[in-house]
Amino acid sequence: MKSMKSHDERIRKILEKAKELSENQVAVTETSNMDTDVKTFLTKWENLYATLSERLTEIIDVINRTPPKKYIKAVTNLISFILIITLLNVESVLLSEHIIILDEKIMEEQIKRFKDTKSSLKKQEETFKYVNSTGQDLIAKINDNSSGQRLKDELQDVNTKWSNILIILEEEQQTLTKNITILQTFTELFTLESWLEKSLLYLENLSKDIMDNVKKIEHKLEQIRLFSRKIDKTKPQLEALRLLANRIFEKSEPNFASLLNSKLEVVTYKWNTIVNKAKSLNDKYKSTLKKNDNIINSIEDFTKWLSSLEKEIPIESITSSVELFQVRGRYQALKDNIDKRVEEFRNLNKMGNDKLLSSEGSSVQELGRRFTFLNARWTDVTDRIYKRYRHLQNVSYEYGEFRALVAQESDWLYKLNKRLKKSPKTAADAEEILEELDCKKMAKYVLFVCNHHKYHVRSKKLRKMTVKCDRNRKKNVFYV
Repeated sequence: MKSMKSHDERIRKILEKAKELSENQVAVTETSNMDTDVKTFLTKWENLYATLSERLTEIIDVINRTPPKKYIKAVTNLISFILIITLLNVESVLLSEHIIILDEKIMEEQIKRFKDTKSSLKKQEETFKYVNSTGQDLIAKINDNSSGQRLKDELQDVNTKWSNILIILEEEQQTLTKNITILQTFTELFTLESWLEKSLLYLENLSKDIMDNVKKIEHKLEQIRLFSRKIDKTKPQLEALRLLANRIFEKSEPNFASLLNSKLEVVTYKWNTIVNKAKSLNDKYKSTLKKNDNIINSIEDFTKWLSSLEKEIPIESITSSVELFQVRGRYQALKDNIDKRVEEFRNLNKMGNDKLLSSEGSSVQELGRRFTFLNARWTDVTDRIYKRYRHLQNVSYEYGEFRALVAQESDWLYKLNKRLKKSPKTAADAEEILEELDCKKMAKYVLFVCNHHKYHVRSKKLRKMTVKCDRNRKKNVFYV
């Protein structure tokens, strides 16, 4: 067609020349033949051009509907690339079924492979876009249903595989990353086990070389409390590791799961052992300090009680029998109070002796000083009360005997006086009266004489006791 186009100028000139010759009419016959020939040539030329144009259109249409070599090559390469990636990914998927039991380095290498694959896909993205755009254009131009559908199916297959690979790569990369994180988190179990072993040694050191030194015990008790707070903070961590282990067991090979389960049981056992040991030491030291506090408080209580008891000692002088019995009653109450606490005081001394024998340090000296002071106070106050009470008991007894003698003598004198009044003699001395008395009466008289002697003895003794009571009263006033 280009060649025919190049002759357009010559054709135009021929037509002009033929027209010029026809106008000259040199020969009618020749002119007529010339016109016929020109028309015939022109018709054939136009028909040939039209035929060539139609053929060109058909050829262009066929060419437009036929995929170019570049497109075919691109599709072939892209499909080959996708198949290779798919095969590699299948291998990775199979490995990922036991991904958790793989070494962390191996899983990191797999992630690197996935990243490299994604980079390769990125490089093929331009080709993928070209195939898509060209394929869509071809599908739009092809009128043949079978060819168009085949091209459409082929393009759809390429797009599906491309999308699937991207999704699978992303999912597998996320799974590997997640599993690596899980495995790294589970290494905390080994870290926790190491910390528990050190903690066990720490508690054993805290339990060694313990004497009843209050300051040392208080210091170690505070250390145990701080440690207990730390161990309490690890409880949520241990629970989280248990939950994590359950997730790992579901994805692990049996031997690996058994290994992890055994390790978790060991760590749990060590954790419980340390918790129980810390609680035991805490209770032990608290009990020791409480026992020490009880001893100190008991010493202070007894000291205050003895001071209070001392203030209750009567200081009034005794001037009558009524006062005697009142004072004796008050001393009786003081003695009863002391008797009630004797056993308690003995137990306190026993605990104190045990404490002093098992303790060391300055606190022992202070405790010993307190016990020395307490025992001295106990001896001083109780001895005074006991001695005074016994003395008053004796006084009361002697006074009772004295009153009995006085009553007996008064009764005998009364009876004697009555009998004398009945005697017929007006003047008689005692000897004459006695002669008239029978033996029984004589015995009563002898008894009277003896009782009269006892009366004077009791009276003298009571006077001495009274003097002694006054001296003791003055001493008590001095002590108070």
